Amino acid sequence: MSQLSVLDTATPAIDRRASERDGPSRRGAPRVEVEAAVRLRGAAQGAIDARIFNLSAGGCGLVLKSGIFNTGDLVTIKIEGVEHWPGTVKWCVGQEAGIAFDRPFYPAVFDAIVAIHKDHGPDAAQ
Repeated sequence: MSQLSVLDTATPAIDRRASERDGPSRRGAPRVEVEAAVRLRGAAQGAIDARIFNLSAGGCGLVLKSGIFNTGDLVTIKIEGVEHWPGTVKWCVGQEAGIAFDRPFYPAVFDAIVAIHKDHGPDAAQ
């Protein structure tokens, strides 16, 4: 089981190559580069601050600021403008993780999230 652990609370540099290891053929939808501050919550971990760097209707790639998650962990993610959205940790590489959502965003909801976060700096999730 892969484990994601970050000891430094500073925002790490994002290595997007790590998020591409599964390749586009394993994804259900193309990803859009965004930058969004989010809160990720796991049953054992509590709330962890993270930053999404790519998003599709069915999942996202993110960097954790701290915490430990394992492949297969059930999580909820809070993105500004959206209710808490459930998903599963699909992979962990260094400080990055991939989340597959339990249900995809409706196209209008996905478009609204991208519009908020595509060209704007980090927005804190509540």
